[in-house]
Amino acid sequence: MGGQIAWIAEHTDIPRRTVAAELDLEFDYMVSVGIIDEPGYELRYYSPTKIRGAPNVVDTDLLARDAERFLGIPTETASKVFDAESEFLQMRGLID
Repeated sequence: MGGQIAWIAEHTDIPRRTVAAELDLEFDYMVSVGIIDEPGYELRYYSPTKIRGAPNVVDTDLLARDAERFLGIPTETASKVFDAESEFLQMRGLID
């Protein structure tokens, strides 16, 4: 995840600490709803091929609002991080 954090921080000019906090929030959400298992980060219900084309596996708009509510990160900043995360995952062929 460190490479992803660095890439997002570099491409958004958002501090790594902020990017990491947001991605941790997203990760905690994905664990809590059972999308992934925490110990090995294995996808429980969704594989990368199943995620392709599946709309709103994670509602990043809601998570961006939660980042502001719980972490004090402005919604606009959080949205930029999640948009950059999508770009990063697309470049790696993990999502469409």
